[in-house]
Amino acid sequence: MKRPRVKRILAVYLIVTGIVANVFVIWMAAGWPIGFDRWLVVREEPRKADYIVCLAGGLGGNNIPTEDGWDRIYTAAQLWFDGYAPKIVFTGGGVGKISESEVYAEFARWFGCPEEALFFEPIASGTGDHPTKLLETGALGIRKDAAAGTNIGSQSAGTGGKKAEAAEPPGIQVAQEGLGIRRDTPLIIVTSPMHSRRVAMVFRKAGFTDFCMVTGWWARTTRDPAKVRGLMTSKFVGFRPSGKDYGDVFNRLKWETSHFFNAVREAAAIVVYKIKGKA
Repeated sequence: MKRPRVKRILAVYLIVTGIVANVFVIWMAAGWPIGFDRWLVVREEPRKADYIVCLAGGLGGNNIPTEDGWDRIYTAAQLWFDGYAPKIVFTGGGVGKISESEVYAEFARWFGCPEEALFFEPIASGTGDHPTKLLETGALGIRKDAAAGTNIGSQSAGTGGKKAEAAEPPGIQVAQEGLGIRRDTPLIIVTSPMHSRRVAMVFRKAGFTDFCMVTGWWARTTRDPAKVRGLMTSKFVGFRPSGKDYGDVFNRLKWETSHFFNAVREAAAIVVYKIKGKA
């Protein structure tokens, strides 16, 4: 009696699983909306602030920013070009031998931001850490053997008040009392669209009262293609766009599936943060 029942249950399970899987694949390949991902996005117009705070989004191979990371760096640079804030703080530690904040600041210079406008917070290890680490005071010393090759402004928080050595090599900026960010300091926070709601929640939970979330921007005050890359054109006279379309069914399936699971992960992270009292 039990065996036929188990077989029926298994058959129903396989049929339902097959239907769900097929619907999922067709939905993703068609590029149809999933709906709940829109709730994750908090997108606001930028306004004048004291700092642009760019959250690091990880590193790929060879210490190169991830795709999300590139978008965040570019957005922060574009906001700086438009004069929304005089300083950019890159916040994030990471799991490698170099902090994500250092790498992101390096590529911000490549986009055209001057080193005196770039600052570090290389301690935060996750989304929930960024607000508290930005508030901490104290200087982070710079290794003497590394300082000669470091010209990016390196103000940071996170050594519990330990003072940096008085004599620092030329070109190295070390904050003696942290970044000077308070809970009421006007901030523009830059992150990825689906990450924005969780970021806004943790900053609000930490008591920040004057910030806006920006998930994408291109400069309006300059037409220099070296700064606004969307304005770039080929230097070759005979160059013509190929018209090749990468939006075939397999690429759509790949992109939409990744987008779906990123949205699920982000929604789950918000639930966890709520349970833990971080958001």
